[in-house]
Amino acid sequence: PRVRSRVGAAGLWQFMEATGNVYGLHQDFWVDERFDVEKSTYAAAAYLSDLHARFGSWELALAAYNAGDGLVMKAIERHNTNSFWALATIESGLPYASVNYVPKIIAAALVGRNRDALGYGPKDLTPDAELDWVEVKLARSTSLSELARLLDTDAGRLAEINAALIRGRTPPERPTIVRIPRDRADAFAAIRTELEALWRTEGTVTVKHGEALYSHLHNSYLEV
Repeated sequence: PRVRSRVGAAGLWQFMEATGNVYGLHQDFWVDERFDVEKSTYAAAAYLSDLHARFGSWELALAAYNAGDGLVMKAIERHNTNSFWALATIESGLPYASVNYVPKIIAAALVGRNRDALGYGPKDLTPDAELDWVEVKLARSTSLSELARLLDTDAGRLAEINAALIRGRTPPERPTIVRIPRDRADAFAAIRTELEALWRTEGTVTVKHGEALYSHLHNSYLEV
């Protein structure tokens, strides 16, 4: 879920910043919901649905998802055809990457629908463990690594299901919903005292131009 392309598209569904904003994926210094597996999937479904309604075919909708709807619309107008396959045969009809993008997705769909016949059945693959979580609220800014330690759970797994927290911690000055493995829900209820003790050791400072960070250290952890 943390993948980012060379042009800035981010997350499992490769949203650009502007498109992510249009489809309700919040982005700021602390949070980028393009990396949120669940929210970005709902946004991608809505986006693809809108593109299908606009272009009338899944092939063109997928091409527009990859290249941008404006570029696909110009290609249709320039070459007077709304057939993806016709545009794919024209030398300058669509970008080369988009011409390959659509058949790759169709191929993946065919494999997904015929896994046993193509050697990808239950006997051939070991699926990843299911990402099963519950949501809890953290009142103060908290490091995911510290939360993993207190919950005695895998830090990498916790970071994966909270990939939208791009700084590795929840934002300061606002409560935040965090996902934890479902089997650690009872443990979370038991660590309230430890969390409050952790929060008391942390603070926020603003370092001005010309200042050194160490001048603000007073035997406490800092969140910068």
